[in-house]
Amino acid sequence: MSIGRSRVQSHRGRSLRRIWVLASALFVGALPSPARAAFPGSNGKIAFGWADIVTVDKDGSNFTNLTPNTPESVDGEPAWSADGTKIAFSSDRASAFRGNTDIWVMNADGSNPVRITSSPAKEGWPAWSPDGQFIVFSRGEEFFGGQILIMKADGSEVRQLIRITTGFPLTQPSWSPDGTLIAFSGPTPHYGIGIYVIKPDGTGRKRLTDPSGGGDLAANWSPDSKRIVFSRSFIDTYNIWTMNADGSDLKPITSGDDEHPGWSPDGTKIVFERLGAETWDLWTMNPDGSEQAPLFQSGGDDVWPNWQPLP
Repeated sequence: MSIGRSRVQSHRGRSLRRIWVLASALFVGALPSPARAAFPGSNGKIAFGWADIVTVDKDGSNFTNLTPNTPESVDGEPAWSADGTKIAFSSDRASAFRGNTDIWVMNADGSNPVRITSSPAKEGWPAWSPDGQFIVFSRGEEFFGGQILIMKADGSEVRQLIRITTGFPLTQPSWSPDGTLIAFSGPTPHYGIGIYVIKPDGTGRKRLTDPSGGGDLAANWSPDSKRIVFSRSFIDTYNIWTMNADGSDLKPITSGDDEHPGWSPDGTKIVFERLGAETWDLWTMNPDGSEQAPLFQSGGDDVWPNWQPLP
């Protein structure tokens, strides 16, 4: 049974060349996977989706569409606030051009959606600060490059964290739960996409990975801020890897077509996407890659999972 909209099923291909194409188009709101932190707490609902934003309970039950009233728009990249009461997301619902996304915030039940950015550029990948006062996000440039910016949660006081004007776009920022670092993906010296960290004041930038022609995306912090899980792409292979917060102890934990990992708030599970026969479905596993099990399959692509922290 197909629950989602049919256009979700073909939103991306299986080659790393998609990254080049999307980078050149600067479709910042639709690059592969959200980078998010798993703020500590109890395990709540899992938000995901690419046309509408939906949720399921931690056992895969109770499918709920939070944005059912925007049939011609694309809502995606959901990110829970640290207290679990808000979701930041990207949407082109207010744009004259499809794909020209802005950042929005809504309540956990989908009510009161508020647009908080309105730049002509494409903006996406929102991620909350641990105190809920700020949101970090990415903004595309005219051809290549891009910016990572920080703003207050109401969209005011926007400031630039980092900007480049050449190469792959800067994308998918993720604020560590302890508040000290922001991870993001950006170009490396060896024609790939690596994971970097930077302090919230813009200092201390450090590259953690360099896949040499591959792409490291969707960095997601563990609740204790000690480890990062992410997806690594080479041509037609997509695997999930983990490493320490300083880039050491780098190792793969899956060997299938897997992407977009997200730690559970209690640190005991990782939710991720796995490519089935035709669509991407949600799975869970232990942080070491063991006990991989299917969680939810809608019949469309179930993408960009992010786990709600509860007190």
